[in-house]
Amino acid sequence: MTRQTVRNAYSDVKPTQEQKDKMWSAIMAQKEKRPLELRREKPSGGVRFSTLAASFGLVAVLAVVVWFGGSALLKTGKSADRMFALTAETNAAAMDQEVKIEAAKDTSTDMDETAGTGADTQYRPILEKYVAAIREHKNPGQCSEEDISLLTGYVEGLDGLGWYSRDLDGNGVEELIVSDGNVIYDLYTVENGEIMHLITGFERNSYQLCENGIIKNFGSNSAAESSYTMYRLVGSGLVQEQVVTFDAVQDPENPWFVGFEKAPVSEGEAQAVIDSYPEIRIPITPFSQGEW
Repeated sequence: MTRQTVRNAYSDVKPTQEQKDKMWSAIMAQKEKRPLELRREKPSGGVRFSTLAASFGLVAVLAVVVWFGGSALLKTGKSADRMFALTAETNAAAMDQEVKIEAAKDTSTDMDETAGTGADTQYRPILEKYVAAIREHKNPGQCSEEDISLLTGYVEGLDGLGWYSRDLDGNGVEELIVSDGNVIYDLYTVENGEIMHLITGFERNSYQLCENGIIKNFGSNSAAESSYTMYRLVGSGLVQEQVVTFDAVQDPENPWFVGFEKAPVSEGEAQAVIDSYPEIRIPITPFSQGEW
């Protein structure tokens, strides 16, 4: 028999109400016997409401998170744009500063390169005398005849002598100093377009450059007589500013004097005056570096 045949055979059989009640009681009794974890109790109305409320609460929380998260993203995007703009401005400012620094360096370099230009052009005829004297090995007497320091006759090569240009008195005219870096061989200036030969050094009569453009001269007549004279350049002339004299002929016991009136002082006091005019090394450009 097929399932359909069985179903049709019992289709007209209907249980009574008493039978239905017994069947339901049996089912419920069997249900009570099942383990607790297998029972499926129908949730009460309170439980259903709590579940529903929790669901709505979760949805609300997610909505708040999405809202603030979106706002944060928008703010972050704006902040990122602002940060990018600030970074661009900073980079532009930095680049502009670098350009200014490089321009300042270039200007400084140009000034350094042109510092000796005046001496190399305006005073060139004078400089050529020294170059010729050194190359031709002229003796001190011949150098003196050329109106340059006779000390040039002792220089053996072009790298042993050089020049330095500087405005010593601040009048806008650069003076020319010919030197070995220590003592001044000759000092020149220009007045009304004419080159003026101010001083020339030789044995027992040496000149040195001091701070503030002061020129210190040491002269000696003998072991008993010598002097230190400090000069300041004014235009095309040298003005004596201070003098310290050693004169054992006048006073063998107290030979030191200061000032033009020769006020007697101790040796320590005299030396203090001399030291108050500190000498500086002259930053020359050697003749060997020039084009002659």
